[in-house]
Amino acid sequence: MLFAELLIYIRNFVLVQTFRLMENLLRHTPQHRIVMVPPIHRLPPELLEKIFSYISQDSTVNPLDLLPITHVCGRWRVAALSSARIWSRIAMVFPVLPRKVSYTIAMLERSGAYPLDILLDLRDPAWDWDEDAHQFGWKEMENVMRLLLPHVQRWKTITILTDTWAPIFTFLWYTKEVKSAPKLESVSLSRCNAFFAAPGQIFRPVSLREPIPFFGGTQLERLRRLTLVGVHVDWGTASSLRNLTHLELEYQASDVMPTWKEFQVIVAGCPMLLELVLDGCTPQYEDVGSLERRDIILPHLQKLSIGFCEASSAVQFLTCLVVPCLMDLTLEDISRLVNPLQHPDSTRILEWFAGGNPRPVGPVDFPSTVISASRFPLHQIQSLELHHILVPARVFSEFSQPFTSVRSLLLAKMEPDILESLATHLPGGKVPFPALRNFLCQDMDAERLVALVHRRAAPDWNAPLQNVTAEFIRTAAPSPGTRNYKALMDSGIQIVEEPQDGASQDSMVA
Repeated sequence: MLFAELLIYIRNFVLVQTFRLMENLLRHTPQHRIVMVPPIHRLPPELLEKIFSYISQDSTVNPLDLLPITHVCGRWRVAALSSARIWSRIAMVFPVLPRKVSYTIAMLERSGAYPLDILLDLRDPAWDWDEDAHQFGWKEMENVMRLLLPHVQRWKTITILTDTWAPIFTFLWYTKEVKSAPKLESVSLSRCNAFFAAPGQIFRPVSLREPIPFFGGTQLERLRRLTLVGVHVDWGTASSLRNLTHLELEYQASDVMPTWKEFQVIVAGCPMLLELVLDGCTPQYEDVGSLERRDIILPHLQKLSIGFCEASSAVQFLTCLVVPCLMDLTLEDISRLVNPLQHPDSTRILEWFAGGNPRPVGPVDFPSTVISASRFPLHQIQSLELHHILVPARVFSEFSQPFTSVRSLLLAKMEPDILESLATHLPGGKVPFPALRNFLCQDMDAERLVALVHRRAAPDWNAPLQNVTAEFIRTAAPSPGTRNYKALMDSGIQIVEEPQDGASQDSMVA
């Protein structure tokens, strides 16, 4: 919004100055001596520099597209080269051609001492899933690391997206010798393959399974956000994983996940952890000893996201959490994602939340799974997201009862009759999610959604929904002019239709 307002301001400024210039020239200058000066040249150098800086920080703009601005004219070149910030966002996208390497070298030089935001998107859309046949391997990554590593003292954020393990292994191998990275705030390493989270899968390639200490175990004083997707490190060397506020572990093979004790050490070193995301496996329980040492205490955690393949393992993990400040909860059954032949049933985990599942079944038999409000305060959660949670409407109704403070609810890939349960009184005449005001659902039945909106606004309910959005991603939205479309619009429901293929992440930087 700020960038759009700035462009409007610049446009108006240029128009006004142009009219004034023309008026003065026509009034005071002989006709044959009129010299028109482009309005853009009347902008102060400081404002021109600000424009370039705002554009350079726009994530939808490829940083390499900024290079030509130094060849427009002398004023533009001086303005662009005088600001190191303009060149501080580094992006290398597959294929990493020599021309792109040369551009990156130029940007590293021009950025001076300014902190760097680095994106390496090394995914090949044409990759055939053969680990050894990928066109970007360890040798190619080695060249990239030799280019970037001399600037490690300036790294602020680094994001790496790969298809295979070799490039990330190379990154971990080279950074294990780093003694300090004083500006590093965020690291995201993603091996984009959810397959490894499937039950029974082990890490591959086995020859590179040996873990490497994250940044050699060096304590990174400013690191606050860490995302590891399909990536494991030496969890026992956790001195570099301290003081995090955001921790995300996704799609790890079970044999390289942290053990229970290792995970306890990690979170104990992050007392101010605000957000935790675990998709796939949960910490391994083999070394759990006495029951007194089984709790995972996160005193300041506000956002929790759990993506599970096996509900029983998720229940065991949730049972041991102590999260007194939790405000935001996301649950997702990812079993269908890692194995399309699966027929997920999330009944077990929702029954646990409803208090109807006193004992879990799994490798460790804990004495009780009754939810304590002081340990897991469902009553104070304000934002709830459910993805692919396939359960009967009865189970969903029971699940909704403890969530009395939820104001925002998102339902994606759910059974259609779930909407009816939101419009049906609970036992005792109670309203499901009585504080609900913002509701977003994906690919839900239009007629049922309209009925839900009207039902909750009725006088006997008095629980109206203020902001309702119907998002259509996998199914087509009602066409304008149809009865369903008109009913949605008349009910104040916003219709959002996403492209069927979606926008790929690499399209933002390519």
